Amino acid sequence: MTIQFQVFKRVLTEHPEKTLRFVLLDSKPVPAHFHITDVGSVFRHFIDCGGQVREESYVQIQLWLGADREHRLTAETASKILHQSQEVLTKLPHLAHSEVMIEYQTDLMALYSIDEVEVGEFEIVFSLAATQTQCLAALRHEQEKQLGQATACCAKSSCCG
Repeated sequence: MTIQFQVFKRVLTEHPEKTLRFVLLDSKPVPAHFHITDVGSVFRHFIDCGGQVREESYVQIQLWLGADREHRLTAETASKILHQSQEVLTKLPHLAHSEVMIEYQTDLMALYSIDEVEVGEFEIVFSLAATQTQCLAALRHEQEKQLGQATACCAKSSCCG
């Protein structure tokens, strides 16, 4: 499950006084003094190894740790940041239904989806899930096989070779 922008924004506006917390896969929280440093519209236009042209788009929010360890972000402040971002967010074709992806760096910079949202007494907790790579041509081939519409692509174990 991934959270759509309309759900993300609604949770923030319904609970403006609550602080935000993001939790990584291993249940390790992003330190509470994180900042939202940018919000963007991300578009990908690409071709998979089976030759199919694809597009995807999503809202990307970058979290960053500053030196100010007392910094805490409330839902109201995050909502204001999203409001300031409307100029770039409205470029997404289906903004309300776009996924929200979180960019955060531990040892490496990574992109996470929001797997779950839990509203507690004092905070909103966003549980993050790792994004995975996938051979889209092979996935499409498996779906076509199930429908009895398999194409010649991926008749081998890989489209790449």
